[in-house]
Amino acid sequence: VFKGYEIRMGEPKRLGAKPLFVIKTAAGEKVEEGCATQNVIGTSVHGIFESGEVRSAIAKRFLGFEQPQPSSWEIWDKELDRIANVVQENTDFEFVIQSARDF
Repeated sequence: VFKGYEIRMGEPKRLGAKPLFVIKTAAGEKVEEGCATQNVIGTSVHGIFESGEVRSAIAKRFLGFEQPQPSSWEIWDKELDRIANVVQENTDFEFVIQSARDF
């Protein structure tokens, strides 16, 4: 299960390729989405790769291996924590606060 949004102009055509998956629209309708050949996939859904489950399923189906993937948000959180730690370890906050007061 994943969440995404769609921005498109025109109507995509599969030209013989199979649908990548079936999605449930905001209106509750089930529709085929995207296309897949043996070595190429395509979709109009933006945000699809933010889901670790989707990335894992794609790796399994098209690359032949299974590897759990974290969500993009988990990666962002980890990286933001890492950056915050670097800033905290390398900033003289007393100096910054005093400089702001003196300004």
